[in-house]
Amino acid sequence: MDVLSETMSRLCADITSLRRARQELKQTLTRETLTRKAAVGTLCHDFAAMRAQMSHRRGKERITFLANLQRCVNQQRQAVRNDLSGARFAWMGKAEDIPSRGRQVRQPDPSTRSRNR
Repeated sequence: MDVLSETMSRLCADITSLRRARQELKQTLTRETLTRKAAVGTLCHDFAAMRAQMSHRRGKERITFLANLQRCVNQQRQAVRNDLSGARFAWMGKAEDIPSRGRQVRQPDPSTRSRNR
């Protein structure tokens, strides 16, 4: 064979091998893309499941917090109501009529009652 024939044969073999390599690369990329799509889909599903779980847990925590807050506020409101009631009785001079509910009530000084009126 002459040099031109050998060169053409080598060029043809190189083109054929490069074509095969390109086809293999395309097939590999296609497989990896499908694998990656499946992995991303699983990851998104896991994120959604975790987010739903966190949301559910946070909702329960919020409900518990708000119930506790409501209970504390109601206790404080009752304490203020009791204090105002006691102050009203004391102001009107009827401190002995105050329902004591287990606490000591200071009796007003009779000498100051005549001065305040």
